[in-house]
Formats: sequence, C-alpha cells, structure tokens
Amino acid sequence: MNTIRPTSLDIKAAMSQLRQKKGKQVDNGFSMLCAHYNADGHAISPEDLALSVGMKTYHAGNSQYGAFAHRLCKLLDYEPPDGGEDNDTRWTYLLASYPGDTNAKGDGLWILRPEVALALEELGLVRKRVASNPVDDIEAKQPYL
Repeated sequence: MNTIRPTSLDIKAAMSQLRQKKGKQVDNGFSMLCAHYNADGHAISPEDLALSVGMKTYHAGNSQYGAFAHRLCKLLDYEPPDGGEDNDTRWTYLLASYPGDTNAKGDGLWILRPEVALALEELGLVRKRVASNPVDDIEAKQPYL
C-alpha cells in the first residue's frame, strides 16, 4: 500500500465510489464525517462522534469510524502511518489527526484533516463553514437579542 497522504481530489473520488455502496456502515461513516465537519473547529471527541449516529459508547463509534476509514483507505490504496506503541494501523488517521487536544470533559479530540473537509464540501455533503468573528456575530444579532 501507498504511504503518501492522499489529496482532497483523491479522497473526493474515493468518497464518490463509497457513496454508491449501500449499508449501515457506509451511512454511519458519512454521518460521522458530517458531524465531525460540523463540530467547532472540526474537532470532536470519539464519544461525541459515536453519539452523533446514535451509538451509546465511544468504542462502537471508534470501531465504526475506523472500519469506514479502512474502506476509504482500500479504495485509495493508502496506509496511514502506525499510530501507537502497539504498531497497529490507525485507519482513522486518513480522516483526522489526534494532536492531544481535549474538550472541557477532558476527552481527546480528533481534528478533521483539511483535505477531508474540502472533499466533503466539494461533494456537497456539508455546507461550507466560514470562520467568523464572535463579536461580528453578536453585533449582527443585536436587533434580535
């Protein structure tokens, strides 16, 4: 397998192929990707990602997201670098990085990779998010407050 990180165009093509497949794993995978994209800063905990598709534990979510990422990796002929002391391949590293950031609960956060976000936008699976200044948001909504 190739170890060169795929581009947004590569990922878009693989996602297009995978969208044609039917099944709960594919549907959940795309739902999780969209939830990941729509999270603040494209950062989400494994628990919140699992909850986004109705799973009760982050273990189930990790398994589902990993299996979905693995299918994309196969289509891309890509193998992410080993992700830990156990030298197991972390298929989700195609989709996200894990820099060690945490949320308010102390849960680790996965950060969606920019090339994956762009592929989702270009496929029309998500609505492009534009970073905004919170002060501008408050001023724009002042008449309604």
